Amino acid sequence: MTSNCRPGHPEAPVVVIDTEEAYVDALETIERLRSAPEGSVEYLLMVAYGDAIERYLDARNSSRPPRQPA
Repeated sequence: MTSNCRPGHPEAPVVVIDTEEAYVDALETIERLRSAPEGSVEYLLMVAYGDAIERYLDARNSSRPPRQPA
C-alpha cells in the first residue's frame, strides 16, 4: 500500500491498495476513522482509503491489477 498527494487536493492523500493484506489494513483504518469530523485530516484520510478500497475491489473482481489514480 502506498500513498501520495491527491491532485487538486494536496491535503488529501491518495492511497493505493495492491495486496489482500493492505486491503484488510485499509478496512481496519476506516473503522478507526469512522467518527472523524467532516473536513478533518482524519476524514480526508478515511475518504482516501474508501476510494482505494473501491479501486482494489473493482480490479480484483475484474481480475486486473489495481489501477493507479491519476
